Amino acid sequence: MKISSGAINFSTIPNQVKKLITSIREHTKNGLASKITSVKNTHTSLNEKFKTGKDSPIELALPQKIKDFFQPKDKNTLNKTLITVKNIKDTNNA
Repeated sequence: MKISSGAINFSTIPNQVKKLITSIREHTKNGLASKITSVKNTHTSLNEKFKTGKDSPIELALPQKIKDFFQPKDKNTLNKTLITVKNIKDTNNA
């Protein structure tokens, strides 16, 4: 079987591979993001692994300030934290 050298364009192969890899990464990232919708009211420790379907486990490692938000010392701390989070969100949307 003969293949004409003009039938294969080798210069486009690297770009096609790059596009394919980018597409796979985006699909994986978007698919994973759509599965993680909320962390509130979870009984899983914030440092433990949990599974999202057939995918490999995901480990949530949150900064200390966010951990404190989920485990406040008292009601006043929770209220102050909620106000701070709301103000940050409002500032970002302005």
